Amino acid sequence: MGAVVLLLPRERGSGRPGFRPMSAYPEGVKQKRNDPCPCWSGKKYNQCCLELDEARPPQAERDAEGRLIARPDIQTSWQAQGKRVRAVGSAITFRPPNETDHEFYISVLADTLGGKQWADEQRALPKDRRHVALGWIDHWDAIRRGEVEGIDRARTSPTTMSAAASGDLMALGTLAYDIYTLRHASVLPDALAHRIRTPGEFQGARYEVAVAAVFARSGYNLEWITAKARKLPEFIARHVTTKTEIAVEAKSRHRPGVLGRAGEPPAAEVVGIDVLALGGRQAAGLRLAVRGLARPTQGASSAR
Repeated sequence: MGAVVLLLPRERGSGRPGFRPMSAYPEGVKQKRNDPCPCWSGKKYNQCCLELDEARPPQAERDAEGRLIARPDIQTSWQAQGKRVRAVGSAITFRPPNETDHEFYISVLADTLGGKQWADEQRALPKDRRHVALGWIDHWDAIRRGEVEGIDRARTSPTTMSAAASGDLMALGTLAYDIYTLRHASVLPDALAHRIRTPGEFQGARYEVAVAAVFARSGYNLEWITAKARKLPEFIARHVTTKTEIAVEAKSRHRPGVLGRAGEPPAAEVVGIDVLALGGRQAAGLRLAVRGLARPTQGASSAR
């Protein structure tokens, strides 16, 4: 499956619509202070965007291994009650003391989907109409019970076991962590959460969640655009350090056999992206970040 993110740089004081080319000069040629500013304000570069362009690069939170995170995990042990206290945004949850991070993130996803009631409603449906994420969760539970043939588990501590991650586990883990990222560091709009729960809308909503989580982990604050009286982007990403603002429109084409859609998936060699059809007039003259979504690779997954 392929998808496109349309990045619309916001106007920076020019009083004009904010298209800003990535560079007005060949690679290796530096823009001069007295040249016209590439934001098309009509001003000289040193009187317009130079100060912003020279600002220190965006700073983002990173974990102990150097990976980008939107906001550090907040947790502590409540030994008197035998619980671990963890935060998701401004909410406090009480979790089992030996729970792994994977288990916690998937519990946040399950809560977002609607918990046990949602899962029971989905399991009451014919198998071909159930939400694809329910199948991922059931696969995760089966691996934890040691019921999946061909996937061996190895004990890594008295309370923890690990196993090679299948494609379904990779899909579940990345979705769970993206949902946790948005709920912990930003906000997950109710309308987007509803689309994540709805099988027929999941594919497009999943891509929007992925794009938003990337911006959140890169140090941007997100302002979701919920009014849809006219065509507007999904959200505005603002960086605190550089003051950069980016209007983000995420587009994902529905494809048969992908993320719960009915039908057979197309062969990888024939999958393409029609940018103009996805973005319409908005695609003209914009910076495009094109992401090809390949099959998940093998990795590791921990479970109790």
